[in-house]
Amino acid sequence: MYRLFLTFTLLISLSFSQLSWAGATEWFDVDFSGGGLALPVTVEGIQTRAAISSADTLNTIGAEFIAKHNLKLNDTGREVRIQTTFSESSVPENRAKPIYGKVAINLFGQDTAMEFAEMDYGSPDVGVSLGANFLKKFIIQIDYPNARMRLLTRDSVDMKEISNLKTRRDAETGDPLVQVNLNGETDVWLVINTEGGPGVFTERSLAEKYNWIERFGPETIEINSSQGNQYVDLFTLPEMTLGPYEMADVVVAVRAEGENANLTQQSENSMSRVQGARVRGYLSTDVLKHFVLTLDYQSGLGHIHAP
Repeated sequence: MYRLFLTFTLLISLSFSQLSWAGATEWFDVDFSGGGLALPVTVEGIQTRAAISSADTLNTIGAEFIAKHNLKLNDTGREVRIQTTFSESSVPENRAKPIYGKVAINLFGQDTAMEFAEMDYGSPDVGVSLGANFLKKFIIQIDYPNARMRLLTRDSVDMKEISNLKTRRDAETGDPLVQVNLNGETDVWLVINTEGGPGVFTERSLAEKYNWIERFGPETIEINSSQGNQYVDLFTLPEMTLGPYEMADVVVAVRAEGENANLTQQSENSMSRVQGARVRGYLSTDVLKHFVLTLDYQSGLGHIHAP
């Protein structure tokens, strides 16, 4: 179990109280049963779940969900190739995914129509996934301990004033990034990933540089995904600093030796760079589950609070 230590208390209680204005939706219950974050929605009149995927750019709809319910969607004639955490979903090359337009969806209590790219999820249980194309329109607030989420308008909160994380947007991908300190040994930039997974998923080369694998583990496990099985090595890092919080016993995953997992939308050897700093992986639910996270995709500013 993680232990949290507040290292800087200035503005924490004040700034969190400022997040309760008008300009917010009601709180909606979310589901973490699959490890990631999902909320109930209705797609083309069918009740299902929508995953909230901060690390993905596009809004996607599951091929298995389409097939199960025999949906006849409006094909725009456009296609896309989607790269996921582990590999490209559109392999082989002649299997580009269609983009559907005007898909009817009810989410956050509102009826609307959206555009979705088809993607193989591996199961029909989740109907759609909402990525940055949707999330960037709002400030999102996720209360992990109470399993709920809401949207805020930008005129309802001054993110510059309350931000207590060192965050920004990746200039190439638009991903929300946060800087953390790992074990007091190095500062790294990680993609904020609302999907499930270990606390930190990073490059094996980084772990080898600081000899973490030998010092603190590992345990090799198999991860099942729609793109095939992957093996990763897990170890427990004694310390991590995230904004004003110090955390102990953080689970870190790296690809197992010989595996070629992509940790972000670039390959491990061509990670994007933020003002000369390399993006080294993901910060995921196993860490975020302790906090209320407020995130503005447009500015890249973020705030966390441990209730």
